[in-house]
Amino acid sequence: MSAHYRSQINRLCAEAADVLGDQKTFEIPARPQGTPDNVFSSNVRTQIKSLNNEMEDVSEVTNELSNATEKWMTLRSSMTGAERTVDNPLYDTFVAQTDYHNVLADLRKYFKSLRNQKRALEAVIPGQVAPVTPIPSSAPLMHLPKTELPTFAGDYAPPPQIVPNVINHTLARFVNFLTKIFPISQNTPIFRNHIHFLKILMCLCIHSPVLQHLYQHSIPRFTIDRTPSQLYHR
Repeated sequence: MSAHYRSQINRLCAEAADVLGDQKTFEIPARPQGTPDNVFSSNVRTQIKSLNNEMEDVSEVTNELSNATEKWMTLRSSMTGAERTVDNPLYDTFVAQTDYHNVLADLRKYFKSLRNQKRALEAVIPGQVAPVTPIPSSAPLMHLPKTELPTFAGDYAPPPQIVPNVINHTLARFVNFLTKIFPISQNTPIFRNHIHFLKILMCLCIHSPVLQHLYQHSIPRFTIDRTPSQLYHR
């Protein structure tokens, strides 16, 4: 069952041996004095292009070999007891003869070396800005206490020092209005002893369409868009 994967791993290990036996080094090109930036940049980019081709070859062999070994291990894990008994001697012999684990490790090591060489080449290109790696700060973060902001319920409440003045002023004008439409005097006990009754009567008057029409210029309406000085004057 595993013959296909063993054959594939053998072929890829042979390709890897060719790559690892001819490892390349991509040095920074020499720059004689007076060499223009564009000429030097072109030489460096030529090196990087060759380096990229080598990295692609190494990456391709590495991925194929890694995938083949993983598929073989997956197949072995799904084998029945009888199948595993047959495959175990083949596996032991293959591992002893084909050290594909170390081959994979060597390929990854070579790829890492190529990557470092590429970074060194890119760093010397004129006008190339090297990426800045942020340095983590060891200072502890300061956690400020949470501040609960007051919520607005939606109902406007005028300042307490304004409300009594507005009510008293309005009530006085209301009493003056009553004395004009009714034959009574402001010294009548109803005005002096029944202040709460007058307040209720004033509210009814304000909400009565007929009396409101008569009194529309006598009782100032309290609205939040008026200033305290405007509450006492029209």
